[in-house]
Amino acid sequence: SGESKVELYYDNNKKFETTNNGVSVTGSITSTGDLITNSQLHLSDSGTIRGKILLNPSDTDDLIINAISLGSNIDFKTVDTQRMRIDSSGRLMINTTTLSQGKTPMLEVKSDSNTSADFAAVFSSANGTSGMGISYSMIDAFNNTSNATIRLRTNGGDAVHISDTQNVGIGTTNPGQRLEVRQTSASHAIIACNRPNSDTFAVALG
Repeated sequence: SGESKVELYYDNNKKFETTNNGVSVTGSITSTGDLITNSQLHLSDSGTIRGKILLNPSDTDDLIINAISLGSNIDFKTVDTQRMRIDSSGRLMINTTTLSQGKTPMLEVKSDSNTSADFAAVFSSANGTSGMGISYSMIDAFNNTSNATIRLRTNGGDAVHISDTQNVGIGTTNPGQRLEVRQTSASHAIIACNRPNSDTFAVALG
């Protein structure tokens, strides 16, 4: 009949039940083949749903992993070791499960050591020959085929340029001195020091 259901028991404990919404399983599932669902996969604890895995209803090419309990996190592990966490505030932590003391960044990457030369993150080119490594106290540009530089840009233009010889350029991409500052407008000072609470220059160069 329309109210019929199937129940399977092991050692007097219900393990499998068909419901009007699908199938309810108590315990773990072991599959030697593909495990396919056309709906959502719910993860529950004592009957309370704690997480869901499903396809995005508005774009089924996207997968949604949702930890729905208040204050819950999503953890990623390999070899049963914590590698990454997304906390309930959306903060991403790599190689750590806690934020640094007094800090609340949206991204924290923790190095494997306290040596500044050990990068916590590396941004590299497609062939891996050039890039930039970042540790807790150092930014290091590397290039295996040519000179490596560090460029700080605003509005698509270089604001500060650090050459491979450690020369620093402001307003120039080819500094020839330890510090070289260039001003593109003759009507503006190159370096200016103002008096406190005043727009009047106390010292102006250029």
